[in-house]
Amino acid sequence: MTLRGAACLFLCFALPCFAQTAVTVPVTGDPAPGSPLQIAGKITFTDQVFGNSVVSSSTYELTARNVSGKGIVLMLVRFREVGPRGGGVLHNIQWDNFFRDDEIVPEENFVLDRSSGGFQTYCCINPFESGIAPIAEARVIYAEFANGSTYGERSEAAGIFTTRSVILEYLHQLDRAGGNEAFLRLLAQKLKSDEADGFIETLRSVQKKGGTEAARGQVRRELRNAARHLRAMQAAHGRG
Repeated sequence: MTLRGAACLFLCFALPCFAQTAVTVPVTGDPAPGSPLQIAGKITFTDQVFGNSVVSSSTYELTARNVSGKGIVLMLVRFREVGPRGGGVLHNIQWDNFFRDDEIVPEENFVLDRSSGGFQTYCCINPFESGIAPIAEARVIYAEFANGSTYGERSEAAGIFTTRSVILEYLHQLDRAGGNEAFLRLLAQKLKSDEADGFIETLRSVQKKGGTEAARGQVRRELRNAARHLRAMQAAHGRG
């Protein structure tokens, strides 16, 4: 055991357990000009100190309003939280309805994200220090609108576009399947991308509940929606 590790272990037993502390701060919304979302919320950081170690957790709910004046088809938001004892978590919040006939309409208010539990443990702190000022910042990284226009840098959503491509190719394969037997064999195959396979899982659920024709109908609708959004984007960016 290293000298530092031995010191940490000694202090964990030697120092008393301090009372649990909690601090609540507002979430700082996106200050960037032209941001399509107005984000608000609060986050509560709770720390329990044991000797020179601390167990930290956070509870939050973020709400948002579409202030862009346009329907939103895709949004990617980053939320950074850092508690009084440091550490921190970076949340990637995304919503993509490229394959759906749905959008976040102008002025719509909705819950952007909620805490999902969990905690972090830190060692070798000074339990008598008050810590740092908490940080809770939410920022829109990228968005696509129903009219085909966009906000932010496209490169920020590269992972989403890769998943879209995998889903789109798979939907075309399902649509081209010559009969129901071939369709079902293909539908049962797990995609290598977990994100893409999670999307296709909704099709499997439709097939189980409503039958193969219902699932095939869903495939055709999703392809039509994708084609409509793609045409809008091509027109907005001057591509034929």
